Amino acid sequence: MPHAKTNVVNEATVVFAKSSSGVDYDSIDGEPARIFFMIAVPEGAGNMHLRTLATLSTMLIDSEFIDQLMNTRTPDEVTALFDAKQAEGDEEARNGSREAEQRSDRETHSDKQESTSEGTESEPLVIAVTACPTGIAHTYMAEDALKKMAKEMGVAIRVETNGSEGAKNVLTADEIRRASGVIIAADKKVEMARFDGKPLLQRPVSDGIRKPKELIQKALQGDAPIYHGANKAADDPEKEEKKSVGSKIYKDLMNGISHMLPFVVGGGILIAISFLFEQVGGPDHPLYKLLMTIGGDGAFHFLIPILAGFIAMSIGDRPALMPGMVGGLMAVNSNAGFLGGLAAGSWPAIS
Repeated sequence: MPHAKTNVVNEATVVFAKSSSGVDYDSIDGEPARIFFMIAVPEGAGNMHLRTLATLSTMLIDSEFIDQLMNTRTPDEVTALFDAKQAEGDEEARNGSREAEQRSDRETHSDKQESTSEGTESEPLVIAVTACPTGIAHTYMAEDALKKMAKEMGVAIRVETNGSEGAKNVLTADEIRRASGVIIAADKKVEMARFDGKPLLQRPVSDGIRKPKELIQKALQGDAPIYHGANKAADDPEKEEKKSVGSKIYKDLMNGISHMLPFVVGGGILIAISFLFEQVGGPDHPLYKLLMTIGGDGAFHFLIPILAGFIAMSIGDRPALMPGMVGGLMAVNSNAGFLGGLAAGSWPAIS
């Protein structure tokens, strides 16, 4: 699903294509890609391309919907299929909103009766957080997979997404208190201190997509290590989820890269625009100088400090953010480059 925001597009456009035999691609499941989308939106459309990508991702986790797409023969059939799927999603959202209001009413009534044995207090609840480095496709695919599996299992679930536009459907303190277990399906740093004392499964976001039933069952049964604020110990070490060194390094590195991406994209766009003014007025054009300064000397100057700071934060939590960023800035000033930034961000692990 390649996607872009560009000034050569006048209105948001999505191109759909399919291949019956499939095309070799470096996909997560190793299978050939059969369905393709190209998304392009105008410059002033905000994050429309990212929202479109997220919406498509949640739709395409439905295998029945994919089969229906593969059986379409005309553009009208494709459009009708997506319209029906969108209407179905809107109806589910309205039902979810009504259920939330009913739960709120029951909780209010229960509070008035000074009883916690009725309403949602007696219903088992699983909570989850999904996040991927870019905060787009996999974040919402994992959310959708967990919700659908929970519905099939008859389990109440609340999923918070840490996507490209920040945290959505943020878990409340009451939901965390009531939860039987917590699922963290994330490949980047998420806020963890709030889950202190809860059984918590920490897995890659791909497990949220591929293994939702396993994760929900474990969380529902409390079959997970008890999380402590500093994440130093668990009540049952034999149940501790064992992570490879490679996956830990990957998660820390992706936390730095995901926070660095806005500076790469924003700075790159400003530099590209500055070249247009250079062609018009030459290297002395004031707008060329301004945009090049902001994009190149400004945004790009922050790349390594941001990378180092958030790698350090992933390893050593918030106290490590400031020294990691300072170390990254020192790497820039000493021309140590990205390797210097990686070293500066890794100091909590070394120390």
